[in-house]
Amino acid sequence: DTFNVSIVNVTSLSVQASSLTLAASATSQLSATASYSDSSTQVVTTSTGASWSSSNPAVATVDNASSKGLVSAAAAGSTNVSATYKGV
Repeated sequence: DTFNVSIVNVTSLSVQASSLTLAASATSQLSATASYSDSSTQVVTTSTGASWSSSNPAVATVDNASSKGLVSAAAAGSTNVSATYKGV
């Protein structure tokens, strides 16, 4: 018997909620979806390989542990929230 193995790689990652406006102490859950080389997609928001970060944690933080992707507003201002998944 023979079998074929196809290697499928992550080609892109999109984050749903391209822009948010939150009052101080409000929260919002973001979602990340990976696109693969075989044209399939998968929600990876809380996956082991997913990582979230905020460019300005004094304005808003993003959970990278138990509630991955949960943005919590802390103060007035702006920040960029980013996600990565398996290096993408």
